[in-house]
Amino acid sequence: DVYKIQKTPGGDVTAKGRAAWAGGAELGQDDFELSVVRNTGRVVSEVDADILLTVEVEDRLTLERFNTQVLAGALGRRPYPYVLLIDGNDPRGIDIGILSRHPITSVRTHIFDSGPERPDLRLFSRDCPEFEIQLDGTPLVVLGNHLKSKFQDNPDLRLAQAKRVAEIYRAALERTPHVIVAGDLNDDPDSDPATVL
Repeated sequence: DVYKIQKTPGGDVTAKGRAAWAGGAELGQDDFELSVVRNTGRVVSEVDADILLTVEVEDRLTLERFNTQVLAGALGRRPYPYVLLIDGNDPRGIDIGILSRHPITSVRTHIFDSGPERPDLRLFSRDCPEFEIQLDGTPLVVLGNHLKSKFQDNPDLRLAQAKRVAEIYRAALERTPHVIVAGDLNDDPDSDPATVL
């Protein structure tokens, strides 16, 4: 819907009906303190993983800037040559990305997968991207995850997501014996969703 937006003397923004105004409003985001970003960069550079899956990343350009401006620039560490992120289903723009020292040869998205009980709704809160990476000629598939939060207390959705991830995992095993499920499962190791995986 489109609304007429007025700023009140107190600084609040109010809508006065959609027929009177055609436009939009863009919400801003606050930057993290530089010390927080640099500390994250220090941890990433100390671990120095060949492949690093990331969750809750705003967009690919933010991930690329972290790689070039923080890891390589501010910290003088070696950046990752391959950085990838696909926008997912989260309206807040927090997505799943990957940084790799090995070529990322393909990616499959599952943002359009629907749930078994509600085929009209998208199953994954973000996505379950399949990143295929070449390791000396051998494909490795990394399934990136950020399952539904426990704070919203929706264990049925988390379980349905985990079941679908297990299906995607089994299908990926038909292409390569090297498949990893990674990310934030948002549950305890002995929970039903984790047990399914």
